[in-house]
Amino acid sequence: MIQYDGFHDLAMKEDLSTRHTKEDEESWIVHELVENLPQAKSSDFSFRNRSSRKSITTNFELDIPEYADVTGKRIFLQPAVFQKDSSPLFTEDQRLGDILFPYPWKEIDDISIQIPEGFSLEEGSAPQPIKLGALGMYEVKLGLTKSKVVKYKRTFSMNLRFAEKKFYDSIKGALTIVNQLDQHALTFKRQETEAN
Repeated sequence: MIQYDGFHDLAMKEDLSTRHTKEDEESWIVHELVENLPQAKSSDFSFRNRSSRKSITTNFELDIPEYADVTGKRIFLQPAVFQKDSSPLFTEDQRLGDILFPYPWKEIDDISIQIPEGFSLEEGSAPQPIKLGALGMYEVKLGLTKSKVVKYKRTFSMNLRFAEKKFYDSIKGALTIVNQLDQHALTFKRQETEAN
């Protein structure tokens, strides 16, 4: 599930209103979300609150072949699916002008990952939450259900609209940390079976 808030919510509703078929809506959403994952395939799309005052949410199944790294008896998987292999927002050493964001926003990614048959979660720590001061906040919650489904919830809020260029290094540093935390991986280990 992905929830859009604030002006991001309004922009999403406006963009969806220009799409005239379900297939057009789905391909546009997937393109926006997984541009770093061209092999991704989606299904079972649904939208909630697309024409109400509540925040719009979208739910869908996502199949990404060869997404995880497999080595011998272990699988390494980055649960921040939409941020995998993404670059930090700012990469230049210096900023020539002031920084302007179009609007404050909040991202909430709520992801369920089915553990593959024959594997168990070996290393499942979550990144520590960080407060970014006036910039916003970043938090990850991680859990495991009895049915061997990993529940991953990522919340990132950007409250800043404008900053003078003298604050560039601080903003760049904070957003680089967020990008690094998004690359955090879970480890699944193949369960040993007793020989008959």
